[in-house]
Amino acid sequence: MKLLGLDINSGDQNHISLSNGHFFNQENEYKQLIDHLMQQKVDGIVIGINGYGSRKIVPVLKKVIQRINIVVHLIEEKSTSVICSSCGFRKIKKGKFIKCHRCKEVIHRDTNAAINILKRFEKGNWGSHDDPVLRRKRRKFKKNNS
Repeated sequence: MKLLGLDINSGDQNHISLSNGHFFNQENEYKQLIDHLMQQKVDGIVIGINGYGSRKIVPVLKKVIQRINIVVHLIEEKSTSVICSSCGFRKIKKGKFIKCHRCKEVIHRDTNAAINILKRFEKGNWGSHDDPVLRRKRRKFKKNNS
């Protein structure tokens, strides 16, 4: 089963990042995203949810992606952009591109997050059910997307 991680950036860049390094504009590139997923023969996509940005775009993305028979999984994305996707070291350097102090990997922060979202899903670590902050986010997300 071929999976891709997906990170939603609702900040200044307003784009969607995939774990394979591709970026798509949220506003007008759904068709290009779908074409890319089909071309890559993706079976499933793992979307990181973070509350604010996710509340608006995830229901639309989910509907569009499921139309082409791609399974959609949602997981908590907390801290996925600050942990090195290569070695697991917590990064300190912030910016558009981040550099790991341990392994010296340089990567776009949103691609790094998308890779970590996919890894978190593959490991079965979807976010702690005991964490009250995550519980509130999940409750709020479910309420807004029911």
